[in-house]
Amino acid sequence: MILSSRTIRLEKRFLIYGSGTRFLSLLSPKKGWRASLEKVVFSVCRAPSFRRSRVLKQLNNELPVKPTDFLLYYTGDYKNTTWIGVVQDSNQTEYFVKVYKDVGMARQEYEKSEMACSLFSQFFTVAAPLSYSEHILSVSLLHKKSNVLIEDVWNRVVEQSVWLYRAKQKEGSWGADVSWAPLDLRHTPAVRAHGDLSHWNCFVNTQQELCLIDYEEIGWYPPMYDCFHLLLKPTLLHRPAEIPLEECRYLATTWDCSLEQVLVWMYVYLACENEKDRLRNMDLHNPHIESTIKNRSVVQQECKKRVIGVA
Repeated sequence: MILSSRTIRLEKRFLIYGSGTRFLSLLSPKKGWRASLEKVVFSVCRAPSFRRSRVLKQLNNELPVKPTDFLLYYTGDYKNTTWIGVVQDSNQTEYFVKVYKDVGMARQEYEKSEMACSLFSQFFTVAAPLSYSEHILSVSLLHKKSNVLIEDVWNRVVEQSVWLYRAKQKEGSWGADVSWAPLDLRHTPAVRAHGDLSHWNCFVNTQQELCLIDYEEIGWYPPMYDCFHLLLKPTLLHRPAEIPLEECRYLATTWDCSLEQVLVWMYVYLACENEKDRLRNMDLHNPHIESTIKNRSVVQQECKKRVIGVA
């Protein structure tokens, strides 16, 4: 049963073992009545269950050191995970774990975490990979203190994106038709990017450092991908977004290119996101995903109009 606003779910989605309740603030730093309500939910989840016994057995079998306390959240197969959360082992070491559904995923994500350390650590504090097994990835615990807003991370994301753009490029193939654009604006190289850099994947830790998490989508993308994702995704999930022209002009100045080039790359970004969602939705048939795809298509047409109008 869900009795909540969108920020609190009163479902049996949490597993607590030992004194794992103390990790609540690390997974969900809510304040006031929301924090009190979640504590009640967590207390209900302390009841012994077959599910908790099964998960404890898996942790005992796959983690290097036996766990003594944990708080896990059920993800419902989101990004191929079943559980995520905080664990303390018998050596008094605390770390974050992701339990994957498929064998081999933990190793792949371990390698992506290593890549994230090399690509992003100049600009953000990132979670260092610690170990992996058949299903479980362990990374360092960043001790989340507070959430951030888009404006809190915007400059950092732009700096990181520029550095990655200048560090290495290769030819890109995106399946996005930009034949409508002037010839000199059509080239869209591939550069390294986070791939899902939204403000909810960033936070401030207890050392007042700006942290970046969730590296599952790391890879090669069109230029400015993370910048566009940060600006547009929160709105596009609900409705078509207005093109943020002030921010686009800033990107053009920073990259030393034209505003029209920025808009062409935004068009390609939106096409890539739509393709990812179409593939996801082949099995899910989720109307909300379909709505998001339509929202992006509206913004694509606006990008096209602006470029053709000033070209």
